[in-house]
Amino acid sequence: MYLLGHIGSALICYIMISYIFENDNWDHKRNQILISIGAILPDLLDKPIGALIFGIGRWIGHSILFQLTFYIIIKIVVQKYKPSFYKKYDIEILLTGAIIHLIGDLPGLPLETIFWPMLGGFEISGNSSFLLGYQNIETIITEIGGVLVITILGITQKWRINSWKIVFVLIAFYELLFLILYILLIGI
Repeated sequence: MYLLGHIGSALICYIMISYIFENDNWDHKRNQILISIGAILPDLLDKPIGALIFGIGRWIGHSILFQLTFYIIIKIVVQKYKPSFYKKYDIEILLTGAIIHLIGDLPGLPLETIFWPMLGGFEISGNSSFLLGYQNIETIITEIGGVLVITILGITQKWRINSWKIVFVLIAFYELLFLILYILLIGI
């Protein structure tokens, strides 16, 4: 699963959770942004570093130990410095997005990566096989599904035109970057 699929699945989970635990005090737009960021955090770390340097698209950011360590460090920093932008449960929402990401990647994720370093290290392939995902129909379906979820949310929440522009530019940039990497590293 790639970024748009991860964002879509995290948003669906958030919507289900928000319906189950109805709470008028929740800032849904903020929480949806946070869970989306959390859902792409493992890939934001692993794709540039793990993939481009080591040839693997699922590296340290896809391990439970890293996610929990990251959560604890951020929690300590926030409790110590109390930044004005922080709201209660922000970090937990980010972590939830990251956990949803790991669950979405489970079918192709080696146990050595999930439970690193307890079960060993990472398989270093030295190639760019992570880019071959778009040759898989399930990947294409989850990416389209992610775009559909984002679009449905935008329509139902009556996003302003500037929000649509930002989302469109980010999706276009992501897809263009992926295409460029694919052409440079794999070829046409």
